[in-house]
Amino acid sequence: MKLKEKIVISLAILSLLIVACDQKRSQENQSKDKDSSATNSELNQTDLPPETYQSSEIDKIGWELLEQETFGEIRLEMDSVSIIKIIGQPDSVTTINYWGADGGYHNEWFYNKLGLTIGMNRVPDHPNHKYQACLADRMTLTSPSKLYTARRIRIGSTRGEVLSNYKLAITDTVGFDNNLVAGTVYGGLLFQLEQDTVVRIFLGAAAE
Repeated sequence: MKLKEKIVISLAILSLLIVACDQKRSQENQSKDKDSSATNSELNQTDLPPETYQSSEIDKIGWELLEQETFGEIRLEMDSVSIIKIIGQPDSVTTINYWGADGGYHNEWFYNKLGLTIGMNRVPDHPNHKYQACLADRMTLTSPSKLYTARRIRIGSTRGEVLSNYKLAITDTVGFDNNLVAGTVYGGLLFQLEQDTVVRIFLGAAAE
């Protein structure tokens, strides 16, 4: 075989190898793009179970949210012992104060790294024995919290994500003092927004 023919054959083989490598890189990049797309869509409504409530009345839906909602693994009416088992002792607590409105003794627990504040309440004269323990009765998420609500909303989520994931629980899309309210201010979830981005999430009764 002449030298010229050998060179031509070698160049052809080299070209085939380059094309094969380019195809492999393209396939790898497509796979990475799919993984990234899956990560970015984790808040998508289609990834969630159906949003169902026992009632169609918005005030009753608010009470259901109080019973069912979670911030991470923490929910309302969870006792202090259970909370400490899950996320440890709080970084700080406020002084216990008596509230005449409910006859309870209230204070707040702060978990700074979690961006979580838990309002604790004990009602010593309550006819239901469980409320005589120290229970969570309100919770707030702020930055730098990475905790999700039960329907995959967290600090940094968008207005659109809130409206999508809680569409059956929200009737006022204008909001209350720049909040979106799932349920009502007398019981439910309040999403405080800045530039259509969630900056604070409150679960409980914001008004008496």
